[in-house]
Amino acid sequence: MMDVTVSKPSRFARLIRLGTGAAVFYSLLIPTVVLTQLVTEPIDPERIQYALPAAACVVPLQVWLVASAARGQIQRRHRFGLAVMAVIVLGALPLVGVGWLVGMLIVPAALLLVCLRAPLSFVLFAVVALAMAPLAGALGHPEWASYAVLAQASNALPLAVGLWLLNVARQLEAVRQELADEAVVRERLRIDDELRRSLGVALEAITRQGERAVLRATHDPEGAERDLRELAAASRRTLTEARQLVRRFRGVSLAFELETAVSLLSAAGIDTRLELPPTPLPSMVDDHLRIALRRDLAALLSSGATGTAVTIAVVRDGPGIRLETRPVGAVRR
Repeated sequence: MMDVTVSKPSRFARLIRLGTGAAVFYSLLIPTVVLTQLVTEPIDPERIQYALPAAACVVPLQVWLVASAARGQIQRRHRFGLAVMAVIVLGALPLVGVGWLVGMLIVPAALLLVCLRAPLSFVLFAVVALAMAPLAGALGHPEWASYAVLAQASNALPLAVGLWLLNVARQLEAVRQELADEAVVRERLRIDDELRRSLGVALEAITRQGERAVLRATHDPEGAERDLRELAAASRRTLTEARQLVRRFRGVSLAFELETAVSLLSAAGIDTRLELPPTPLPSMVDDHLRIALRRDLAALLSSGATGTAVTIAVVRDGPGIRLETRPVGAVRR
């Protein structure tokens, strides 16, 4: 069988990286909007001098925590960083005012859902969301209470759900990669086991006959000669078996080649369908057909077409057959 490497990042893995970047961008967009409103339309004027130093302390922590949560790398130091960020945000509330309250608690609340375990994470998220109303009143703007609660929930939940989905996607990608590698390793082990059972025993017998002939060469030349003849005959038989084995590896049936291709593509996350002719498949597959199938298989695995669907069609072409690999839904011309 061919040596196929499936460790190249798939399209699914690239989408995960794109989603991670989108989550970090979203977390940066929120303080940018808050600071812009504090400058252009301040609810409490002349508070921007307090908001800028607090934002400079919060934003780096926020980017680090969101990127780590998107990668599924939540450890004790990340939870400590979340606590530090929450202290900074809450400590700046009396200085900056309700304009800071409306936006800057969104990312910490979303990170509570991701970094902490349930049910504690849900309880703390609900506490933060419901605390928006009394905090807005305490800051002198009770008219912002309902908006602060709704803004907190509607903006924090999408970020938390996005981070959850990224973690699930990373786990699925790891499983897909493991299954694809396992399929290749399993095929290699099968071939290795067959070689060991067939050629390994014969080569060990040849080695023993050669050693026996060497020992007899000095005191029993005739016995050594017989051993050498047997050694030559055994070598020819082993060579014949090796050639037959190689031909069997190369001349496997078309059904087995198609089954192997479907297994590898399915393990790589590519939904694969077979279209077979009504007549029986040939028992053996010729070289050009095998090369074409393996070339298409290697191209699909290396292209990172995870999440797509393809069709491998066996088409009668006069006395012979040919293979067509096309995306599902494409019409054969």
